[in-house]
Amino acid sequence: MNNESIENESGHMNEIAEPISQKCCDLIHGRLESRLDDFRAFSKGERCKCQCNEYYTAFDCDAGDIGEVCDITDNPDGYDPNELGHPHEYGLSFDYVEPDTFDDQPDGYWRYQLSWGGPSDEFRFHGDGRIEYRYHDWWDGAGKNLIGSDFTLMEDWAENWLGIQYSRGTWHDGSLTSREEAYSNYRGFL
Repeated sequence: MNNESIENESGHMNEIAEPISQKCCDLIHGRLESRLDDFRAFSKGERCKCQCNEYYTAFDCDAGDIGEVCDITDNPDGYDPNELGHPHEYGLSFDYVEPDTFDDQPDGYWRYQLSWGGPSDEFRFHGDGRIEYRYHDWWDGAGKNLIGSDFTLMEDWAENWLGIQYSRGTWHDGSLTSREEAYSNYRGFL
């Protein structure tokens, strides 16, 4: 490790160690949990406050006149569109990655890309029914297969927002005949 020295206010030299950079395998659990928290909030619907407050609501204000300030929250566990945006705006892209697009990737998969660059993250819906979360940073990456309630959450998201479901050994939309149609169906949400 290369250490540098700097002079502090009293004229003494203090040694500063290089920052320790964490690998994707060290960061993936926290990044995944943060993403899943967003999807959990989306699944509960929009957080609503009375129309006289900052959040939109379809419910009538029970506090009296619309101009009167109240603190009624109809759905406190839901998402705040000012923080997360809306569900149909959340991901960057949804596409099919053909087999052998990348080295050591013999099988194709559906990709719901959430961020791009360094770092980037995405959910992959594999042909064998697995749902995998991937977190990548420059020349490093890590993946984690979802299980239990996390799997169910993203399976529901895939069906309700991305328009794909797992049956008969693959992810597909039974009413669509091609990947291109599934992709254009998703793009219609934007």
